Amino acid sequence: MKSNIIFALLLTFTAISRFFLIDKIPPNLNQVFLTGRILSGGASLVSVVMVFFLVKKYFKMPKIALLTSWVFSILPWTFEQGRIISQPNLTLALVMPVLFICQRVNFKNKKILLFLVPVIFFFFYPQFWIFRVDELKFNFYSLIYNLFTLLSFDYLFFKNTSFWWGGVKEFGVMFLSFLPFFLVGIYNIIHLVHFRLILLFLLITAVSAASRFFPETREFYLSTPILAIVVGLGIYYCFLQTKFAIRIFFAGLFLLMIYELSQFYHFYFIHYPQEVRSNFSQIHESF
Repeated sequence: MKSNIIFALLLTFTAISRFFLIDKIPPNLNQVFLTGRILSGGASLVSVVMVFFLVKKYFKMPKIALLTSWVFSILPWTFEQGRIISQPNLTLALVMPVLFICQRVNFKNKKILLFLVPVIFFFFYPQFWIFRVDELKFNFYSLIYNLFTLLSFDYLFFKNTSFWWGGVKEFGVMFLSFLPFFLVGIYNIIHLVHFRLILLFLLITAVSAASRFFPETREFYLSTPILAIVVGLGIYYCFLQTKFAIRIFFAGLFLLMIYELSQFYHFYFIHYPQEVRSNFSQIHESF
């Protein structure tokens, strides 16, 4: 009962954060695009729900599922992608239910369902870089450079360089206060032998790094549920610690997290719209 109330409050917060002033922030070039933004906000809400049920099914622990869905809902990247027309955001919301159903069916039906994944990408994510090139060519040095960029602390915690006018590049994919929990989560992912999650993350990262349009692509956005799982696991196992000093340290991190969240919202709702308005002449894409 308590978990249901917390989850309902989480969904309420997510809905408010996605739809509050969605027609004004970021500044809208054309009111026709408002429908696309509302659809994207709904998709973001669906993603939070699916993250909860996928993690709950995978780990068999509602607390980890709640923590993960909460982390996913407040990530800077999921927040801003949930307020604009975003093909990767919509695609993620459609793929996760397929993966959830795959967990509950036999092997034959699972193969049929997994065939839907490339179909979803084809129809709902035409900006996916594979669909935008005539032939697949890989530059080894560019691939390695892009991999190091995506996996760098600078990209993950300081500046998301997937540059385009619908995105906020002044903040990382995650908040800096998540870093200790992220490191603890990585340790537990490896220690508990969750290699399927590791392989899926590496696959998404490699595909993202191989993009000929990098960094002006958003394929890496599809890894945000896995990043949220890592942070959620880290938070869960950190607060299992019984030493008073350790608990005080992590409680301090939560205070820092609140500060970072308020700082991000201040930038997004006050300064970011001014930046977009000053660059209208350079914007040629709906968001």
